[in-house]
Amino acid sequence: MYLGAWSKESLFFVWTLESLFCEGGINAGHTIYNDEGVKFALHLVPWGILNTQAICVVGNGVVVHLTGFFKEIDGLEAQGVLCTGRLFVSDRARLLFDLHQIVDRLPEAKLGGDMIGTTKCGIGPCYASKAICNGLRVGDLRHMDTFRSKLEILFKDAANRFKDFEYNDSVLDAEVEDYKKFAKRLEPTLQTLCSIFLMHTL
Repeated sequence: MYLGAWSKESLFFVWTLESLFCEGGINAGHTIYNDEGVKFALHLVPWGILNTQAICVVGNGVVVHLTGFFKEIDGLEAQGVLCTGRLFVSDRARLLFDLHQIVDRLPEAKLGGDMIGTTKCGIGPCYASKAICNGLRVGDLRHMDTFRSKLEILFKDAANRFKDFEYNDSVLDAEVEDYKKFAKRLEPTLQTLCSIFLMHTL
């Protein structure tokens, strides 16, 4: 069964054996209660993770904020929900960086009372990076030798478009170091296949 972030009312998702989050990002909030009344707050991890028999995939249409993703996994595992070996991420999904969240806030602050009202989670700017082809994919974490130069293109683009966005080499280097750690932790979950095909092969 393939349901996106818009299908919040579909509680039967919890019982499916194949759970795919196909688009959206950390702004999609889902609150689930299990049979014991335990509350689970999910954003990037598909709901099916609560079914111990389910295989879950974060698909290629998702923008993934890895800090939030791992925080969510740690929270689930602290509540006794096993994610290892059951949760996979398409290497074609896009990486949502903190700079996307900063960029998301800058225009809103200037608009004041006329603000659009975004969640300021960086979703729009990340999809914009995808559209103009300077965004990074999850699969880029496998190539840390070129990761910094690709990330610097994103930083420079943000600085050129938003005069209030500032960065320096130390900020960029710190971000790269964080993502080296993320890459090591994420590697066992990475899949190189299209997520739709992946669901039929796992």
